[in-house]
Amino acid sequence: MPDDMMLVREYAASQSDAAFAGLVERHLGLVYSAALRQVADAALAEEVAQAVFLILARKAGSLGSGTVLSAWLYRTTRYAAADALRAGRRRQRREQEAYMQSTLNETAAETVAEWSHIAPLLDEGLMQLAEKDRGALVLRYFEARSLREVGVTLGASEAATKKRVTRALEKLRKFFLRRGVTLTTTALAGAVTANAVQAAPAPLAATVSATVASGAVMDGTLTALVNGTLKTMNWLNLKFAAGLTAALLLTVGAATVAVSDSGDSSAVARAWREVVASQRPPTPPLWWLIKTPERSVSAQWMTKVYQPALLSSADLARDFYARFPADTNVVAARMIEFRQLNTLRETSQPATPAAVITRLVALETTLLKDAALDEKQRFQVRDKQVARVAADSPAEFETYAEALRRDYPDRRNPYYYLFRIVNQSDAEKARALAREMDDPRAPADIQTLVGGVRHRYDAVGQALSLRFKAVDGRVVDLAALKGKVVLVVFWEAWEPAPAVVLPAVTDAWRKYQPQGFEVIGISLNHVPSRLAAFVKDHGMAWPEYCDAQGQTNQFAREFGVVNSPVGLLVDKQGVLRDANVELKRLDGEVGALLAE
Repeated sequence: MPDDMMLVREYAASQSDAAFAGLVERHLGLVYSAALRQVADAALAEEVAQAVFLILARKAGSLGSGTVLSAWLYRTTRYAAADALRAGRRRQRREQEAYMQSTLNETAAETVAEWSHIAPLLDEGLMQLAEKDRGALVLRYFEARSLREVGVTLGASEAATKKRVTRALEKLRKFFLRRGVTLTTTALAGAVTANAVQAAPAPLAATVSATVASGAVMDGTLTALVNGTLKTMNWLNLKFAAGLTAALLLTVGAATVAVSDSGDSSAVARAWREVVASQRPPTPPLWWLIKTPERSVSAQWMTKVYQPALLSSADLARDFYARFPADTNVVAARMIEFRQLNTLRETSQPATPAAVITRLVALETTLLKDAALDEKQRFQVRDKQVARVAADSPAEFETYAEALRRDYPDRRNPYYYLFRIVNQSDAEKARALAREMDDPRAPADIQTLVGGVRHRYDAVGQALSLRFKAVDGRVVDLAALKGKVVLVVFWEAWEPAPAVVLPAVTDAWRKYQPQGFEVIGISLNHVPSRLAAFVKDHGMAWPEYCDAQGQTNQFAREFGVVNSPVGLLVDKQGVLRDANVELKRLDGEVGALLAE
């Protein structure tokens, strides 16, 4: 039987329909199954499969004799699937979890359970392997080739091929481990062999072969998909060439360190490569590009995939400097651990595990005492330390932020932290801090925001002016609401703001609205349609302003609002009485103003 590249060369030389049909017959299942895993839609997967074989037809003459066609088709499928999803040509997708469960082969129960964890991550993991390693696994486990057959395709002996397959499978197992999926190489190989490739729909092979053979004009969407994928492939080839050249010129830095595979193969070098590789964050499922997942789905992905990967990366970095304390990359390893723990802290909901905070505080102390830390790294540690204190120890926030400004007066972040304190303070303290921030070294946008805070507090005791068209079409004019008490609340329609805004504001509005209390919402969201849906779902009947500018919308700039929620309370005469009302005191404040 002719090998793959013989058929490719035959097609390229004579446009042989039989040769191309043979390629389709051999590899359609691989391509279709990979596409289906990534786009989670059978019809779209068929289009992706057609596009991949059309690209093969176009590029047949340029493929080198050493090309592992299975691996090439797999990689091209990955690009085509991503391009199809980015194009947004399908607006509704089944939840990937349901899809994965419905397409499992009828294998042993434990294999099915393993596959449900493997499938969403498999394609990402394979794309992180070297080309030859990926090709070896695709041939061995996707196409069920013997080691001898894989070796013939790769141009290696059976013994060498066995070593490559074993090493590649172990790398893939470690990838899954970093993503929180624990399994043996045997279980991984068995699950992939049993489930990775399924039969494509019967008419698809004939459709693909006929389209290529006839040279018929493709429909617009298929043409766009083929051209888009080719553009992606060409761009990636150029990027790789440029990156390879740049890599020879760049000095190795702490944040991005590469150790050549062909260079030092010592335990230190291998361990460091693993630490560096672990920094790459997990990629969410491709279908999220065109369909926002339910919060429960994204939260589960964060908990089960993203956060375990961060902790695993931090652990690898800690293990590295514990094992090799004299290595030159010790500081870089500590900084990697520090960054990963901070990202874990920032993304943990509802709260960061106490053990992570304890570890992070100890690491901050160690790093700041380390004389080998350069000035840039020292600022990064101090900066993240202030952010942590703001979340975990609000009473100390101002002390840490002021110390950071004192030591780094030309940096932006210290002024931003102090502005946050201004924005959350009472009138007297806010004015005092705003005066202290009247510093020519402060960034212009921060000065503008501080000016907005001054304006907000200076407006207390004066008539407040506000007019806009709400997202539901209503025209809102604060002047027309004289005789009523009005709350103007700046907020965002995502956590944690709704947890604060909804109970306090909704309860007060329902209680006092019949007595003359109104609410006006100023949203800091960027998507008016998403806000409108949120407001409808939560029964919020008051008007909302949203101009898609987020925290830079005209009213946020005017009143110096960045963090939410912020409430402005206006009395029956239209006069601003409180420029930053505490929502937990809203019921009493509104009741008192209505009684005047």
